[in-house]
Amino acid sequence: RDCSHLVRSYVVYNRTCSEDFRHAISTRRVVLAYDAETASFLLQQEVLATCWVDGNRDFTGRVSSLVKFTSNGASVGSQPDVSDIEIELEDFTYQLERNIDEIGPIVRESIPVCDPSNQSYSAVHLILTAANMSANITETIPTVLPAFVVESGTLADALDTLLHEYGYTYAINAYGQVELVRWINPQAQGQLTEQTIQAGVEIEQLRLDYDAVEVHWHTLKQKTGVLLYMADLPFGSDNRRSGWPIHPGYLWPEEANVREAWWTYTDVALANTLNERNEVIKNEDFSGIVLTKNHRIEDRVDEGVVREVAVFRNKEARVAYRNNSAAGKNIYYCNIIGDAIYKAAKHTVTGSIVEDGKRVLSYEASYIHDEASAQAYCAARLSHLRYAWRYTFRTEQGLPFYVYSLQEPYSSMQALVFLVEHEWNLEDDQHIYKAVAVGSVQISPVVQKTTVMPSPAWATSVPALQLERMPTFTDIQYGYNASGGTTTPAIPTLKLDT
Repeated sequence: RDCSHLVRSYVVYNRTCSEDFRHAISTRRVVLAYDAETASFLLQQEVLATCWVDGNRDFTGRVSSLVKFTSNGASVGSQPDVSDIEIELEDFTYQLERNIDEIGPIVRESIPVCDPSNQSYSAVHLILTAANMSANITETIPTVLPAFVVESGTLADALDTLLHEYGYTYAINAYGQVELVRWINPQAQGQLTEQTIQAGVEIEQLRLDYDAVEVHWHTLKQKTGVLLYMADLPFGSDNRRSGWPIHPGYLWPEEANVREAWWTYTDVALANTLNERNEVIKNEDFSGIVLTKNHRIEDRVDEGVVREVAVFRNKEARVAYRNNSAAGKNIYYCNIIGDAIYKAAKHTVTGSIVEDGKRVLSYEASYIHDEASAQAYCAARLSHLRYAWRYTFRTEQGLPFYVYSLQEPYSSMQALVFLVEHEWNLEDDQHIYKAVAVGSVQISPVVQKTTVMPSPAWATSVPALQLERMPTFTDIQYGYNASGGTTTPAIPTLKLDT
């Protein structure tokens, strides 16, 4: 459904990420002239949206829950007095908000973080496939994870955390595809100078509550032939297995007769060890099971009892025995043996931006399992604390990259900056950017001479505000006269679908 002729206002809100380099949702705010058929169309459960600006694809997403208009009743004229329709469009991030409980866990062994050349064995691509999202990824993150398990939370949580810990975030492009953006040690892709920036830069030092960082991480180790589960079956007075009865025709465990009965593996065998005096003590080199494999069952049952079910999943199993005889029979023991990849002892990497930092930012890594990656992440977080600056500025044109070398001549400040937000209002053609420092910030004591640029057109004349009623972009696609000049704004195209 083409709604382009109804568009009165179109504002772009692109968010590369938050200021601490976590994923952020990009949106569009659109105002449509009221139309009953369009209003009815927007009532559907999910409405997809595709937008173009001057013929170029600008956005792909859906209409969010924000749809608003006001009916004021009958008007003096023949048309009802109904306000414009305000809608918000959001990108495809919502597809990643699926809960792991709905789709089942992701479990892989020895898998690189991101390998676009082998997407079936790339942790990032496994998450995107589970969310049914397409990607435009060329970056490789070669670190191999001994085990990669996502068993709780959402796909969005997993993707955001995985990429964040390895120095990336993700954005969704105009075609609805996921792209990776590097925030750890990025390289400048362009320069911002007085020729690029319009009317100056607002520079603000951020107030952060920390002066030190500690990153906690675990190595992953593997052990074979581990007792993963021991069924709760009785011992006799002689400390030997006495057996548990199974009635004729019934299943054991008893709950298996009415529902699927799953056993969750315990970590008793790995969590404890023997000292030199054969005493059971806590295993200090164990923090929890991550992945299990190569499962097998050791059991003892009376003749006539058969194992009817044996299904193994990561860290859990469903096992059931049926007594096929006419008399009661016993099961004596049932143990599940397998190989386990587990978290070893916790390691900690620390750093401080002052000599003796006391206000510590503590981070528990989920997917970092080697010291080099932990050191790199810690150093990046320290850099963010040390160079905590925000920059807000305007440009006449949209900027094509994410990372720029900023040379601001008026304050003599030089910095490497990362663009985190972009707002573009097509009515006055303003591009407003927010950026944060991602590298060294320097202020030269020598102020260079600069050319003072003239005030931009929008600063002295906002044509749309001079009209009694805001026109649609179709009304003004050939421009309209304002204060003796002609302004031709960019022309948006909006199409809705289900």
